[in-house]
Amino acid sequence: MRAVAVVVLVGCVEQPERETIDDLTPRPCETGLVSDQTITITGRYELARQQRLINNPPRFELDSPRGVIAITTLVDAYGELTLQPQQALPADADLALRMTELGALDGVYFPPDLFPIAYSTRAATVIRNYRAIDNNIFVSFSQPLDAATVTSAVLVQRESAPVNVAVQYLDSPGHIVYVQLFDQGGPVDVQFTTALHTKLGVQVFQAVSSVQIDPSYTLPAKNGCQYAESF
Repeated sequence: MRAVAVVVLVGCVEQPERETIDDLTPRPCETGLVSDQTITITGRYELARQQRLINNPPRFELDSPRGVIAITTLVDAYGELTLQPQQALPADADLALRMTELGALDGVYFPPDLFPIAYSTRAATVIRNYRAIDNNIFVSFSQPLDAATVTSAVLVQRESAPVNVAVQYLDSPGHIVYVQLFDQGGPVDVQFTTALHTKLGVQVFQAVSSVQIDPSYTLPAKNGCQYAESF
């Protein structure tokens, strides 16, 4: 009897790329929004969904101290959403962007707690969130900073003793002050002095402001601003 060799070819079945929301401009918890501010939402969508979004866009509203502000949703040929408030945003006000109807975004991935998204027309720049892992600390600010002022404005201490660090400013995403520690230990105080300025030249703090962080591992606070870096 002749032996018959059977060769089985196993191929990889390519899965379709997951459709997601990729970017929000302005990012969550930005401050300093202007009265005629628009908000842009971009994503990765298949061609069919891009067309569906044009015909059935999602709906949004802005909560403000003056009440609910209606929003017009414009959609371009690639599914990019431009949200236009139908009235001027109130000055010095905290806002919340809500999605009221998914429309053709049904089935698109985004974190279930992404909305409502906090924004503000207040001029003040604030620390909106921070995190750390493996002696790398990331502190996110609500407006772009003047990179030339960052290094001299940051002091890191552990039990009142200075810590050896390197400081770098990462404007995108999230207006991040990145602090790298070169020694091991417990929690540290990251201090920002009055030398820190925004990109527009405005002083950020009127007095020293600090946050205490465990540099080995600190998750971002679930305060509504945790997605400032990821969108």
